[in-house]
Amino acid sequence: EPRSGAARRRSHERGRLAAIDADLAAVIKNVHVQDAAAGIVIDTVDEDKGLLFDSASSKLTEPLERFLRAFTPVLVALDKPIVINGHTDARPFATGSRISNWDLSYQRAAAAREILEGSGLPPRAIDGVFARGSTQLYVPDQPYSPQNRRLTFLVKIAKPDGKPRKIQLNPAK
Repeated sequence: EPRSGAARRRSHERGRLAAIDADLAAVIKNVHVQDAAAGIVIDTVDEDKGLLFDSASSKLTEPLERFLRAFTPVLVALDKPIVINGHTDARPFATGSRISNWDLSYQRAAAAREILEGSGLPPRAIDGVFARGSTQLYVPDQPYSPQNRRLTFLVKIAKPDGKPRKIQLNPAK
């Protein structure tokens, strides 16, 4: 089955990026974009290769930080409210731990907000930073899947009728 021109271009861009920065290309490969009634949902999904976070840590990896810095101009150009959600898998912390999945998911979302703002996103663009813990699993039938550990960005660009709106995520075009 022939691939669409857009798919070929994305594949070519990923290949070009991989030649320049393999770590950043690996993060981008795990970024999923979908239209929703509330706007555009952008998930950065962990594939258990340490691409996004250190295990049980709110520390964002350097490739994820580079992605967020590169992603900031896109968000600035869209000029729409953004909600950042932190997610974890369902693996509990040890009994008596001073941290929970709620804490961890919020700390990761807050760390992403700091990087975006430090890279030029106006603070007024942030409509909220939320902890989701393991309540909104990316892979619902596999609660311990590493893909459940992620950051989700909601860019609020819903049409008045509530139906999804198509946008161009590359402001240079």
